[in-house]
Amino acid sequence: MAKAATKTTVKRTDSTAASIKRATPSKAPSRLAKPSRAPSEAPEEFEPQTRVVFNLDEAIRSLSPDVAWLPPEVPVDLIVREAEQVARAARAHRNKMRKLPTKIDFLDTLEPRAHALAAADEEYRAARLARLKADLRPLREEAEVLKRELLTAAQFLLRDEPQILAQLSAVSDGDALDDLVEDLNVLVTIAKSRPSKFSIVDLTGGTQKAIARAKEIATRLATECEGERHDDAVMSAMRKRNRCYALVVQALEEVRAVARFYFRNQPDQLLPFGFVYRVTGRGRSRYAVPTQAG
Repeated sequence: MAKAATKTTVKRTDSTAASIKRATPSKAPSRLAKPSRAPSEAPEEFEPQTRVVFNLDEAIRSLSPDVAWLPPEVPVDLIVREAEQVARAARAHRNKMRKLPTKIDFLDTLEPRAHALAAADEEYRAARLARLKADLRPLREEAEVLKRELLTAAQFLLRDEPQILAQLSAVSDGDALDDLVEDLNVLVTIAKSRPSKFSIVDLTGGTQKAIARAKEIATRLATECEGERHDDAVMSAMRKRNRCYALVVQALEEVRAVARFYFRNQPDQLLPFGFVYRVTGRGRSRYAVPTQAG
């Protein structure tokens, strides 16, 4: 995991709409039938159309192999919620937005892409937890507590130091074991560089003991990181998570581009399509892209 401020870029690919299954067009309702739509949705003229069925395997095969080694720039839980919000907003205007030159599968598959990402992230977390030695799990939990305490204290005590805050913004992201180790080391270095300020903080067990304990845990967990990188189950789950993240970003970009044009004269209508998170600088993963990424 690098602390570089470079933003991950996701390679755009051609639409896979031609190769995925499509649902049967719905029949027009009879004159006596009542329209079935949520009360909050704006009425749209009825237009028979097919809905794209999302095929995760097809979508993943359309991506560049390098995408598997690019970690999420935005926390997964946040981008999943963001994608669900944008998908709901797009559904209310789908019939008209689809008339614009766009990849219609992105309008229909944004939400299932988000759900696939959430599931892949759970698989990745489970794989990491499964390989972590039982005696190290309590140590990792203690490390998470120390990280939160040191980070919160540093953000408050050093709020007038822009350079330090820039480092802390990167510490806030990432949940892999090597992220945790590196974050602890960064926080310990910062805390030791400002002893007078940290001396007034009442951390668990005492400030100096907490700092020393954080360094000790980081050292012990560092050896475990190497094992995680060589675990096939963990790395396979990580690559799937990264690919699913790329699919969500890909669809979000296209749906938002359509929305920006469609509502170009109604900026207030763009609010549901807005961002809720900004990348703060963790950047690309420290996992190097192998010669043959699979």
